[in-house]
Amino acid sequence: MTEIQRAATKLITRHGGLRKASRVTGIQASYLCRLRNGKQSNPGDRVLRQLGITRHVSYRACGA
Repeated sequence: MTEIQRAATKLITRHGGLRKASRVTGIQASYLCRLRNGKQSNPGDRVLRQLGITRHVSYRACGA
């Protein structure tokens, strides 16, 4: 289970169900369901914030 799936599941559980979590966060229920089931990946920054996840990006020189 990915970090996104764990966070989506936790959010849904905390709010008492998929539809209520959707209303509270503003994330469409169908999208939240796809995130929880691993059928959707790479959500945008707003959705990541709603899930309580911070995007970390590392930079390396190409060819080094």
